[in-house]
Amino acid sequence: MCAWIPHQGNRFTIENAKSSVDVFNKAGAILKKEGVTLAYHAHGYEFRSHQNGSVFDYIARKAKNFSFEMDVFWVQHGGEDPLKLLEKYPDFVVMLHLKDLRKGVVGNFSGGEDVETNVVLGTGQINIAGIVKRASELGVRYMFIEDESSRVIDQVPKSLAFLKAIQTN
Repeated sequence: MCAWIPHQGNRFTIENAKSSVDVFNKAGAILKKEGVTLAYHAHGYEFRSHQNGSVFDYIARKAKNFSFEMDVFWVQHGGEDPLKLLEKYPDFVVMLHLKDLRKGVVGNFSGGEDVETNVVLGTGQINIAGIVKRASELGVRYMFIEDESSRVIDQVPKSLAFLKAIQTN
C-alpha cells in the first residue's frame, strides 16, 4: 500500500496524479506477477475538482494495475462522501481504513488534521455503519480500525463493539 503522493505544499495537481498513476501501474504490474495487489491510500487532497469530477476520479479511471484502500476519514475530510465513492468505484476498493471524524470538523485538501479529531466509530460525522454494510455486500474483505488519538486505548474497544453490532449479511 502506498499512503502518500509527494507534492508541493498544499497543492496536489493533475500532473502529480498523472506521474503517480504511471508509477503505480508499472509497480502494480510487477507485483501482480508475484500475486500481490498494490493499493493506493488517499488522504483527501485528491478530491480537488478536475474537469467533470476530481483528481481522484482521474486516478481511478487510469488505474490498470492497482487498487484503492479507502480511508473513510480522509475521503470525508477531502469533501467526498465515502459511501457514494464506494458505490461509484466498487471494484476499485479492496480495503477500508475505518476512522471517524468528530462532528463539526470541516475538512479541506491539506491531507492533515489534528489526531484528536478521531472519535469512536459511529459517534462522528461519517456513516460508518452504512459504509461497512455496503463494503461487506461488495466483498471488501479487509477493514481496519485506525485511531490515532490520545484516547485510542479507550476508544478502540468501543469502536469494536460498534462494528460487532452492525448487521452484515
